[in-house]
Amino acid sequence: MTHNAIKMTPSKLKPMQVIHTAFCMAIAGFAIVAAITLKDRLHFSMAIDKSDPYFPLFPILAPIFVIAGFFLFKRQIASLDDAAGGDDKIAGYQTAFLIRCACIETAGLLNTIAFLLSGNAIYALVVTAILIVFITTRPTKDHIIETTNLQFPDTEKL
Repeated sequence: MTHNAIKMTPSKLKPMQVIHTAFCMAIAGFAIVAAITLKDRLHFSMAIDKSDPYFPLFPILAPIFVIAGFFLFKRQIASLDDAAGGDDKIAGYQTAFLIRCACIETAGLLNTIAFLLSGNAIYALVVTAILIVFITTRPTKDHIIETTNLQFPDTEKL
């Protein structure tokens, strides 16, 4: 008795989505722990004073890191060879994706640390904005296909 086994290629999208979720949970989890830790000394201040050495530096660095992440992502994607095979394009996308995630997470974690150290809720607002941006960058099959210009049958590897 023979069995016709269907050869299934492992999905390359699922690990990227798991990594993305882990990055989001790291930022959100750290911010929540910081908020719980600081619940008695939370304040909201836009004043520049010497007692808070992170303001306005870290909130200014946040969009710089996010923009840098998107810039490096686009640059990495632009460097992909259109004639490359699907595996190479997907690997290039994964690299670009991780670079963008690292830049965005850096912005989120820096502001969370400033929030934890100062108790100033302005940093929590910045972290919330960063998290919203991060959530919108979740990799999807359609986005990867469009971004890398994948063609069938390579689209089935996602």
